[in-house]
Amino acid sequence: MNDLQLGPLIESWIKDTDSPPSDVGRSTAQIESFLPLMRQRSRWWPLPSLQRLPAPVAGRSPAGGFSMFSAVKSIVAVAIVALFGSFLLAGILTTSQDNEVLPAAATESPSPTTPEEPLFPTGTFKAEEDGLTLEFRADGTCQRAGVPCTYGVIGNLYSEMTFDEASGAQAPATYYWDFDGERLTFEPWGTDQRPSRQEVYADHTFRLTEAGEPLVGAIGSGFPTGMLVESDSMYVPRLIFRKDGTYEVVGKTDGSVGDYAVNGNLYTEMTGNWDGPAAEVPATYRWDWDGERLIFSPWGVDEHGYRKSIYTSHVYVMDEGSGVLGDKRRLLLSHPQLDIWVTVEITERDDGRYVANAAIDEDPLGEGVGDTLQEAVKAALEPLGEPYASDMAETVKG
Repeated sequence: MNDLQLGPLIESWIKDTDSPPSDVGRSTAQIESFLPLMRQRSRWWPLPSLQRLPAPVAGRSPAGGFSMFSAVKSIVAVAIVALFGSFLLAGILTTSQDNEVLPAAATESPSPTTPEEPLFPTGTFKAEEDGLTLEFRADGTCQRAGVPCTYGVIGNLYSEMTFDEASGAQAPATYYWDFDGERLTFEPWGTDQRPSRQEVYADHTFRLTEAGEPLVGAIGSGFPTGMLVESDSMYVPRLIFRKDGTYEVVGKTDGSVGDYAVNGNLYTEMTGNWDGPAAEVPATYRWDWDGERLIFSPWGVDEHGYRKSIYTSHVYVMDEGSGVLGDKRRLLLSHPQLDIWVTVEITERDDGRYVANAAIDEDPLGEGVGDTLQEAVKAALEPLGEPYASDMAETVKG
């Protein structure tokens, strides 16, 4: 009997044995009741395997052939899948898998990441709106719509530190910058006392027309980092400058933390949180360090009187016994299973150990001390629990 003769017989048999539909709900419930008792070795997929089939063995039907037995199997399989396949699949996919233990490979988390700090672009830019040009050079000089200037960059902060315009407020300005590889935009931080300058930076989108040499280094060479104290009192005011471009100022009646930039002998307090509205205006000073004493003199006008007195009314010397070595690191850590970013600041103490302070959105999380950077960070992240603290600590280099 060949396949053509077998087909009508099977079709007649199926019609003769046709029975009323079974109780699908009852059948599904019975299947689900047996699932907890079944040994589940791993997840499975109720569809044909996509693995390559083995080569046919000699004497068997070649690949692509069709025998009487294969016809019977195919028809019966189709009938079974048509009657029960969709219901079995629905039952399996809706069954709770809470108690199933997944293999290690299925539960392994991707490595936490530490984002890289973006690089400020140098070169010539032209505004899409009206053709105004900006030029940033690798030596820290710039041209703003034809006005010569100097600039400093720390992270995503940009400051026009000085400029050659005799009229108007003689004060620097700080902006957040963003570059997507083609377009450069700026958003003000604080107050720019020169409306015409703000119009150039904030009201335009600049397209790169000619790339320049890469910007090398964000902190000027020779500027002292560490804790400095007033040469006469040795108490206050105190200045802390870190190599990552952050600072702290402790005065008798006021203080500030923020970001700073150095370009040659120019120092700009880019951001800060002093008291009063004048704190929203950055300030630029000239600095001089002879290896022992640090002094500041004004460039332009600083309308915040107390800040001005901190910088210009004192001579500062390095506090060798402070335990702050000036190499404080600031990291931004994340974990793929957590919807948060954690800021971690690490300081090396004078005894060679490390102190790590962790915070989430400026809210303190924890503090840790260790012989290595990783030990200190892990201890500071302990409130997050495991494996998050260990995973994130392992990403810290050094």
